[in-house]
Amino acid sequence: APRGCWGRRSPGAAGARLRIDRVAGPTGRVGLVAAHWDALAIGRGATIMRLAVACPALRVDVVVLTGQGSAREDEERAAFALMCPDADLRLSVHDLPDGRVPSHFDLAKDAIVAAREAGAGGLIFAPQPADAHQDHRAVGQIAPTVFRDHLIRGYEILKLGGALPTLSDCQPTDAPPRPAKPSRDR
Repeated sequence: APRGCWGRRSPGAAGARLRIDRVAGPTGRVGLVAAHWDALAIGRGATIMRLAVACPALRVDVVVLTGQGSAREDEERAAFALMCPDADLRLSVHDLPDGRVPSHFDLAKDAIVAAREAGAGGLIFAPQPADAHQDHRAVGQIAPTVFRDHLIRGYEILKLGGALPTLSDCQPTDAPPRPAKPSRDR
């Protein structure tokens, strides 16, 4: 197991900082599950990059349920090459129809099960089960039924009009804060 990649979850309330240096599990593996090609970069990009730095021998198993054979698949591969260039990356992109993952529940679950059976494990990132988007929500509901003995951390892709759930953890970035919007009262 890679050194420095295992430990207990930080105590505290929801929204606690995720201890990147201690979460990849004794196997140094991370499983990433998403409905769409861009969800992982948007929802957990900073976390993925920090894990790749903290655990140089990291194995990253990625399952994306839509976009197979499209320009989106190429973009997903390029994004992961940048996010975790030294990781043992195993990316599986499938051809379920975008916006229709719930109506293909069995195929979605089969794809995620296949990744688990191929060795995906350790820490799992999946959409949180109350996500406002139906595709993300379906994947978030499938993940804990497939990865029953794994630590699963959710992510949210914000949708206009959707409510933000209570977050399980956060990963601060080194990005500077955005400047305040000018006041209209001037």
